[in-house]
Amino acid sequence: ITQPQEPTGANGTARAYITSSRSGVFKIKVSVNGVNIDGEALARFVCGPFTASASQYYLHQPPAKVLANNSDYYTVKIEARDANNNPIPGVSPSRLAVNNDDPANVSITYPADDSDTYGVMLFKVKASKQGVKSLQAYIDGERIKTNDRKDSLELAFVTNPVDADKSYAEVDGASFAPADGNSEIRFK
Repeated sequence: ITQPQEPTGANGTARAYITSSRSGVFKIKVSVNGVNIDGEALARFVCGPFTASASQYYLHQPPAKVLANNSDYYTVKIEARDANNNPIPGVSPSRLAVNNDDPANVSITYPADDSDTYGVMLFKVKASKQGVKSLQAYIDGERIKTNDRKDSLELAFVTNPVDADKSYAEVDGASFAPADGNSEIRFK
């Protein structure tokens, strides 16, 4: 806020100017010579256009492990920001593209809603095959970096634990062999 440079005019008003590098609604209260004036004014500042370099994405509340069962998933959080790091609400999911290095075995559930007042969108990533999967996020074709400023996010999907009730052993081929130390019976 710049303080008024001149005394009040003939009608008793003074003019001040307000700037902000943050979007939002701000309450302005005034005092004159130490006396608080009744009432308040609201000043609203809006965010600028989307800026990929100020935006980021990362794992949101990551679980200890995610199974490669096409059911368990990671939640990835995207924060859309402007050049002044203000959140950008209302970014449509149709503006979001997510690439991954294993599209045959990785499925992505895109956000259902636009980014919220904090510029946040969440999406889910599942896999049907174990391994470390790499993904990259884009808005309007511009790559967003991870919160640690990397080009891609790596997600580890682990093997399902052995389920003894669904497992069995059987002989593969002949079920007998000479006990000579060299012959074998195969199991699968």
